[in-house]
Amino acid sequence: MNRECFNELVRRLEQFAERRPSQYKLRCGALALLGYGYILAVLVVVLGLLALAVGIIVSTGRIHGGMVQLVIALVVFTGIILRSLWVSFPPPDAIPVRRADAPRIFELVDEMRRKLKTPAIHHVGLDGSFNAGVIQRPRLGWFGWHQNYLILGLSLLEALPPEQFRAVLAHELGHLSGNHGRFGSWIYRVRQSWSQLLDNLQQSGRGAWVFGWFLRWFAPQFNAYSFVLARAHEYEADRCSVELAGASHTAAALLTFEVQNRRLNDAFWPDLYKQVNANAAPPSDPYSAMALNFRAPLSPLQRDRWLREALRAETNNDDTHPSLTDRLRNLGVSASDVESRPIQTSAAEHFLGDRRAEYTTCLAQRWRKEIEPQWSERHKQAQEELAQLAALDAQTATLSLNEALQRAQLTQTHRGDDAAMPLFREILAAHPDHPIANYQLGQILLSHDDEAGIAHIERAMTLDSDATLTGCGLLFDYFNRHDRDDDAKRCRERAERYQELLALAQQERATVTPTDKFAPHGLDDEAVKQLQAQLAGYAEVRTVYLARKAVEHLPQKPFFVIVIVRACTWRETLNSAEGACAALADRIARELRLPCGDGRIFVVPKRRHKLAKALQTIPGSRIAARA
Repeated sequence: MNRECFNELVRRLEQFAERRPSQYKLRCGALALLGYGYILAVLVVVLGLLALAVGIIVSTGRIHGGMVQLVIALVVFTGIILRSLWVSFPPPDAIPVRRADAPRIFELVDEMRRKLKTPAIHHVGLDGSFNAGVIQRPRLGWFGWHQNYLILGLSLLEALPPEQFRAVLAHELGHLSGNHGRFGSWIYRVRQSWSQLLDNLQQSGRGAWVFGWFLRWFAPQFNAYSFVLARAHEYEADRCSVELAGASHTAAALLTFEVQNRRLNDAFWPDLYKQVNANAAPPSDPYSAMALNFRAPLSPLQRDRWLREALRAETNNDDTHPSLTDRLRNLGVSASDVESRPIQTSAAEHFLGDRRAEYTTCLAQRWRKEIEPQWSERHKQAQEELAQLAALDAQTATLSLNEALQRAQLTQTHRGDDAAMPLFREILAAHPDHPIANYQLGQILLSHDDEAGIAHIERAMTLDSDATLTGCGLLFDYFNRHDRDDDAKRCRERAERYQELLALAQQERATVTPTDKFAPHGLDDEAVKQLQAQLAGYAEVRTVYLARKAVEHLPQKPFFVIVIVRACTWRETLNSAEGACAALADRIARELRLPCGDGRIFVVPKRRHKLAKALQTIPGSRIAARA
């Protein structure tokens, strides 16, 4: 189901739920039970056949070879089904918080549980995220028996005062509340369970041939049906927040969350990661620095800009969460009515008490251990880039186009946008159709609220379709900041259309068969020579055929098909030859660099292979041959 069909189905279901809420809930519940019913039906049928086969053997007293094989096959099939459903859900990666260490958190949770009538919270954990939520972990996989984990992000605790954190926690526990409709809470949990099950089945690859066809139909249907209820559940959770924390604190928490989240992602983390250029090791304690940053005064101009962008976002079907504006409207509160106050005491100080420093140190050590390998690698790369930049600056001869682009990009990375802007302008003065230079200059200009950047981004997207999604994102943000709603809407729709086109193109390129249409590769002699030089290093390669698969979607992005005939010896069996071909194909796919575009590599044991024969008919397809 593509985005357009999904949006249309959700729109119809929203209207249906509003007109006939009882029938909508009945359909939604029936669809949820259908999912469970199908899986149980498969199990019952297989177990029934197994019992029947065993019963026949017992009743007749004769052990027939075919019947034994059937029993073995059914036992194996049953094991496959149970194994695919018995997926493992590891516990959340968080520091356990005990009641004795943070009694105020547990007192607050106990109070809210009594008022909201939620299931038990079995574990409370702390991680470094800017988030809070309840994770339901099924101990028996698809069969349920959930453990409830309340995971609190230290970043969020440092960013909010206690009364606003209370509102956030009430919202999260509100998703489990029995006060606002047990059916809605049940569908919410079923939705989460199916999402987890589908993710695990896709990652493990087990059970795809048993449940694949059903899940391909069921998953988008149930997602659309339950989507409407899940969004309504967000409003219900907000009402729980109002009941337990008050409308003013709930609204203030929503606004503070947006501002502090933008401060974290747009300012704090980028500034911290810039230290990688000078420091070989990451900072020892980012969370203490983060806490100080949250308390630092924020300019009214910056705060208003971030809030304005957040308030202009519209509710869409990419997420069940309504927009900030819709949530405030549902609370009956205007953003202008909420007073902004600096944090006097953070929720981390209030609820973690004396253990706050210990938790901060522990999470900082975990963060440092996790980031250290990437930090070290990036520091080494930064030193190499600075050396390259110094060499390019010192060069007296005229720089080539690639050298000039590299200098501009390195300057932007290490010296900032203002230093790089004239360098990108120099490139475009000589090469006005350079897609990367257009994109980079357009990005800089838009970040400075210079409308001239629009033309450069549009030019970059025209020259290179790969820039469409990020380019539309830049333009959308700019138009949003400047109240150009129609232009912002067009950008969003353009990005959505390109995403759908990209999905079709990926689907079209997912398979290659001998019956596909192929065309000459179209590469110049230099590109072919580069490929030949790379493939010459593989002794097993006998003959190489290269062509393009004719594609309907994104034809400007070539999709190459390379068929390599492997030199086989007379001693190899069919199975060993196929295994050797697969291993060689995997190795070449990892090491080969295509001149442009994307492609698939096939290694076959003989020239009479159907795919090799299909490419042999394409003029100029044989690019290498070895006696």
